[in-house]
Amino acid sequence: MTGFLQGTPDYFGLVDQVTSMVTAVVPPSKTVLVVSKGDDNLLQLGSRTGWHFPRTEDGRYAGHYPADSEDAVRQLEDLRERGAGYVVFPSTSLWWLDHYPELARHLDDRYTCLVRDDDSCAIYDLTQARAEPAAAGDASAPAAAGTANGEAVPPPPPDRRELQLRAFLDNLLPEHAKVLVASSGADLEGRREQGVEFLVVPTGAPVAWDHPELVEQIERGHRCIARQRYLCSVYDLAHPATAGRESPPPAQKTGGRSWLRRWRRGETEQG
Repeated sequence: MTGFLQGTPDYFGLVDQVTSMVTAVVPPSKTVLVVSKGDDNLLQLGSRTGWHFPRTEDGRYAGHYPADSEDAVRQLEDLRERGAGYVVFPSTSLWWLDHYPELARHLDDRYTCLVRDDDSCAIYDLTQARAEPAAAGDASAPAAAGTANGEAVPPPPPDRRELQLRAFLDNLLPEHAKVLVASSGADLEGRREQGVEFLVVPTGAPVAWDHPELVEQIERGHRCIARQRYLCSVYDLAHPATAGRESPPPAQKTGGRSWLRRWRRGETEQG
């Protein structure tokens, strides 16, 4: 994808993928740095504020790349201090992470990578910086929570697709909604009897090819209230599909990580 030219159909498809990923992962009203090569289309992120990276003092694209890794890190941290909470590298700009190795190391050591998809983009969360890693042999450094052979064992990273789903559904659905994320076939009527209000079908989930008749049934019988091309489709089980009826706007809610109280991830029964 690095050979895409701005203005071509393939490039517009990439822009669509990147913006879909950002709106799924990044909460509303945040400021997002985008390695944009000056393309304002990549800054159209809904309620989020998009900034070119690098950028001039008045917000325009700088028109040139950082001189070296040190310059790239300096510019990143300067914009973070000014309010940038996330940074996005479209696939056409992932070469930065090779060309500026200290920038890549800085991001991996201090921040959380939410998405790394070589066909669309990488997204880093800059809002919560980790402490600088201690130098080897520093006796004053606190002991790691887990060790093996005297070396720190980092916790396993959360599944990136699950992080995207969490963020997307938290911003879409009501606070106390009962949600089922389907990964295989499901008895919808049984789920409705159990009080499930919304069904989520992740893009590429086994249910899509193992049970095509079920997906068709869902499409015919229930309103699709949201469809993220590269993430999921969300169906309202409480309201049947009605021809000509408009989907309601996303419900407003607060509560951040409260998804843990209302999600029910279900494996479906066979036959």
